[in-house]
Amino acid sequence: MILKSLPLVIFPLLLICQLSKAAAPIARPNCQDRCGNISIPYPFGIGNGCYLNKSFEIVCNQTSNSPPRAYISSINMELLDIVGGTAFVKGPVIPFNCSGKGASPTSLNFTGSPFFFSFDSCFISVGCNIRSLLNGIGPTIIGCQSTCSNQSYVPDGKPYKFCSGRNCCQVDVMPYELQVFIPHLENLEQDSSGCKVAYMADPTYREVSNVTDDPQVVKDLEYVPMGLAWIMDDAHWKYDIRVMS
Repeated sequence: MILKSLPLVIFPLLLICQLSKAAAPIARPNCQDRCGNISIPYPFGIGNGCYLNKSFEIVCNQTSNSPPRAYISSINMELLDIVGGTAFVKGPVIPFNCSGKGASPTSLNFTGSPFFFSFDSCFISVGCNIRSLLNGIGPTIIGCQSTCSNQSYVPDGKPYKFCSGRNCCQVDVMPYELQVFIPHLENLEQDSSGCKVAYMADPTYREVSNVTDDPQVVKDLEYVPMGLAWIMDDAHWKYDIRVMS
């Protein structure tokens, strides 16, 4: 009797899952739903009355010489794509002791906004013989360590998706609703004072796997993908949004 009733229970659940996957996010009625080739779903929106509040306003910059570019104006970050509830936005590569690198941000701070780093975010540093830490998140300590040998440094016992521990390392971002990124990189040996870089990224994004472990190359990248999540005011619904760093 129990076995016969199982399909009756499982089928509706499977149907609900399939319908939820098929439902695509949409813009509010009578609102612009695209900026170039990027779909803009609510609570984000372009123009007055099309977004939940000013934190979710998208500015679509259009010029005659280049494709339209979308920005989350409240945090001044360029949006590259939103796929299945995940948004990708450009985020910075932060250099340390690198020559030939122009002015770059030294940290990120989303305090006062609904945005925080997504649950899939990784803190990644590139350089030889360095210890990399995140500041400003005490009492929690997050960090990793790279070497100049073939020996991998894997503090959580799991293989990394990108960094092996040789010349770069990465660690999952663990604190819930982390809103600040203040990297601190220190040398493990006196002769390891060369160029090194740090950034926050989402390892599921296709471009992360193409990033080299040479800091001289990484420092000149325009961006790497960074993940953000957000909370919708009173509803406290969590959405995963990936931003490109």
